[in-house]
Amino acid sequence: PSQHGYCCIMTPAGPSSTAPFSAVPSSTAPLSTAPSSPVPSRPASVGQPCSVARSLEVLGEKWTMLIVRDAAAGKTRFSDFTDSLGVSTDVLTDRLATLVSAGVLERRSYRSDGSRMRFSYHLTEIGVELNTVLAALTAWGDKHRPTEAGPSTFYREVASKRPVTVSFLSEDGNILEPAQVEVAPIPRH
Repeated sequence: PSQHGYCCIMTPAGPSSTAPFSAVPSSTAPLSTAPSSPVPSRPASVGQPCSVARSLEVLGEKWTMLIVRDAAAGKTRFSDFTDSLGVSTDVLTDRLATLVSAGVLERRSYRSDGSRMRFSYHLTEIGVELNTVLAALTAWGDKHRPTEAGPSTFYREVASKRPVTVSFLSEDGNILEPAQVEVAPIPRH
């Protein structure tokens, strides 16, 4: 639990649990897992006290969260991202470099038979932590920007395969509605 009285975690659609979870695209296999070695967070801009602003330095450019979404769904190769997103190669190269530099993605070399060496991109431990952000964006989009086809993905607990949701939890484990939570500054001395 957070020292400030609440935290945001993925919870099963039923009783509270902190077990691992995954996003399940309706037409693809479950998510890949992150490498086991932790990746340290990178220092943010000096003088920027706002966590949201610091996060958007890495994640706020157009296409970035869609690249993270695709990586979470198991896409790893440059061509996978261009095929899925239709993003220009220059923009994709820039966004992948930002995500690698920030420690969200890890770049690994590979070579197919008869081909030159290429790179694949895999979520790091801190990249996998963005599943909570993706799940929150998905829930908001499903509720406030629905399509006639309905949701394209859902999130579920890896072990039980039961659906999960993103929720605020009080320190004593009670699920809170968004209207029951306020944003409060941390006192600085």
